[in-house]
Amino acid sequence: MQSIIQRIRTVFLEAFGRTSLEERLRDIQRQANGVAKRQDLAGLRQGVGDLLASTLQLCNECGWDPGDLLSDSLDRIEERREVYQRLNRKQRVGLLRDDFNPISNHHLAIIQTVLGSGLVDDVWLMPTNQAAPGGVGCSSKDRIAMCRIALQDLPNVRVWTYEQESDYRGECYHLIKRILGEQSHRDRVDFFWMIERGVADELQRTDVAERIDDIIPMIVLDSKAAVPPTQSVWYRKTPHRWLPMRVDESAVSSSAEIRGLLARGDGDSSRFLPPAVNDYIREHGLYDGRCLEIPRERIAVYSESFSPPTLVQQQHVQQLLAQGFDRVIIHPRGVRSDRGEHEVALPKHRAALASLAFQDMPKVEINYDDISDGTSSPLLDLMYRYQSQGDVWLVVRQSDLMARDGSTAPILDYQEHAQRLWSEGKFAVLQDSEQGSNQLSEGAFKLPPHYQCVRVASGLEPSELRAELYHGRDIRRMLHRDVADYIERHRLFLPGTPGRDARFEIQSPEIFVVCDERNPRAVELAQRYARYESNRPNMILVIGGDGTMLKAIREHWRRRLPFVGLNAGHLGFLMNASLPDALEGIELISQSLPLLRVDVRYPDGSHTMNLAYGDAWIERAEGQAAWLQVRVNGEVQLEKVVGDGMLIATAAGSSAYARAMGAVPVPLDSPSLILAGSNIFQPRFWRPMNLPSSSQITLTSLDTLGKRPLRAFIDGQPLGVVQELSAKQSLTASVELAFTKEYDPSTKLLKSLFPSES
Repeated sequence: MQSIIQRIRTVFLEAFGRTSLEERLRDIQRQANGVAKRQDLAGLRQGVGDLLASTLQLCNECGWDPGDLLSDSLDRIEERREVYQRLNRKQRVGLLRDDFNPISNHHLAIIQTVLGSGLVDDVWLMPTNQAAPGGVGCSSKDRIAMCRIALQDLPNVRVWTYEQESDYRGECYHLIKRILGEQSHRDRVDFFWMIERGVADELQRTDVAERIDDIIPMIVLDSKAAVPPTQSVWYRKTPHRWLPMRVDESAVSSSAEIRGLLARGDGDSSRFLPPAVNDYIREHGLYDGRCLEIPRERIAVYSESFSPPTLVQQQHVQQLLAQGFDRVIIHPRGVRSDRGEHEVALPKHRAALASLAFQDMPKVEINYDDISDGTSSPLLDLMYRYQSQGDVWLVVRQSDLMARDGSTAPILDYQEHAQRLWSEGKFAVLQDSEQGSNQLSEGAFKLPPHYQCVRVASGLEPSELRAELYHGRDIRRMLHRDVADYIERHRLFLPGTPGRDARFEIQSPEIFVVCDERNPRAVELAQRYARYESNRPNMILVIGGDGTMLKAIREHWRRRLPFVGLNAGHLGFLMNASLPDALEGIELISQSLPLLRVDVRYPDGSHTMNLAYGDAWIERAEGQAAWLQVRVNGEVQLEKVVGDGMLIATAAGSSAYARAMGAVPVPLDSPSLILAGSNIFQPRFWRPMNLPSSSQITLTSLDTLGKRPLRAFIDGQPLGVVQELSAKQSLTASVELAFTKEYDPSTKLLKSLFPSES
């Protein structure tokens, strides 16, 4: 090697003379670039030789021994071997979820044990949104602060406030499914769920309806390893890991016991707490009576088909509230109910019917998850989902408990893990007659351990109402007015398949007016129809241009009423050209159009969900061009897009900015999403495209240095600087746009595509 080094020094001096460091580095860079462009082995060999000679000459000029350099580099590689290996795999993260009320030394021992095992790269602490039920608890803000204080000197640990940022209040199983279902996590992180052996054994004993260990690898910490579990136990089988840990039993105490010591002012509590956490508790007076009491609302979860929701069911809700329940959660079932009743209405119609019936009732919430997913959550699942929010009572009918053969209740026939539900669940039993009360007293019912009877009026079930409607009988008296109107104009629950267009008449117009107050013409028209304004509208009259319509939809789509536009602007694709002065008996044609669900991820990792009617787009926020990756249904379709930005539009939004970007507008009812780009440089000659309406389109920033920030908009409303935007049609959020039979938006669109020469 020394003879080669000496020869290089001699040849370079004779050929090039003395060279400055700047010139030598420039030569090396030029030669390295040349090597990267070589395609043939002969040329590559020559280029690598030139590059190696120049690099060794740099060693000569700097007085470095090449052997020492190589040895130092190999030593560094050995030291960083795990880091380099990690670059080619996902990050391994252990999740430790608890209320941390307060965080204790035992929590820190768990963290250090897992990190020391090498099973994960990092540990993320997830403080629950609410402290565990019972006793005294601290606010989420204080619990998070104590966690951050406790971890400030620990590497590879962070506090992940996922539940607080997303306002999640459910149980573990659904939280894990939610995290694993997010693309941003699925692509870059392998999660492990960290629990203690006692919790793991409880999972084994209870056989929870949908066990967590089926969906995520578990790390089970065992502080009582003196009696190890058998090899056959579930958490000693892959992909799970059993991890014994050494602890000082005298320094371990439950959170409840620690809170008790603190409340009594017992200084012995400091043995169980990190010193900085103990100081924080004393400084802020926590657990001494000034903490927040954990609210324990009585929550009634009412899960039925609600297809359609009836006036009697609305009365059920009112009676539940009257008998002491603080809140009622309406949980419509999916496509098929527990009793096998086939559901024929589309999810968007079912969601609209539930909204019309219940959304204006105080202390009532509606959960559309089952409608969106086409599922029917078991009652035990619903109990777990809401138990962190309060004291959960499952609403059932008295017929569900009617004893059969003196042994079983019908409710147990169609529920998984029925015995666990029976023994642990609390039931609000709807009694619909005096006879039902007598039967209850006579033992005709199989009663669960925990129940409360709620006397309600009797009436037809939704399945019976559908049968009445199918045979042409009038059922309006049994339904809320707006529910009946919606069913009638969309021809739901009738023979045949409902069309895309709904044709109907407004016999007694009662309107809510949205007007562009900056437009004198719009104000004049609004005054003309003022006599029809009502506190209980059956239609929304929008006067102005398309911008006014978009604003009205954004603010009032949840009313689930038809939007009737009256143009006082320019093109007005979404607006009728004119309306008669007298609205009585007006004939309308409506189209129920799904909204665009837009999920946004920000650079700090937080997420938001938004709804758009027309479009959502992402664009460069500064002078540098945007670098984007495009995925459709999770598959990368465009690895790198360079340009000013990209836009996702619904059919209704195709005539707006999408058209300006070169997309061809499509009729309102077209089952498609439009993907368009602004000044796309790469890939060359890329053009806008129409994709199936079922597509999920994800636009992700490829900027890793912060030089190319991107900002997002929905329907022209800014969302700020974002990292990723994902859009798909919502199954439950929709808007109903109505036109007079004289006005055809498709015809107007066609004329705009082929304008006359005049």
